[in-house]
Amino acid sequence: MLIAIASQYNYQIVTFERESGQFGYDVNNEWNWKHNGGPIRHEPKIPDIAKHFGVSCITLFDLEEKLKLCI
Repeated sequence: MLIAIASQYNYQIVTFERESGQFGYDVNNEWNWKHNGGPIRHEPKIPDIAKHFGVSCITLFDLEEKLKLCI
């Protein structure tokens, strides 16, 4: 729901999670099975899914810099 709201209102998501690169794997891709043991080894993270839906993610440090805050 967080990503849907961010997409609807053109918000950015603040998170310290990093992309896992595990979203959108092709389960029929032989390379994934040989090298990763299957289509997905780790759960996709918020940035992976947000990127898929065109939502950008920033860290708290990025937000702090953007708003010129000193925390």
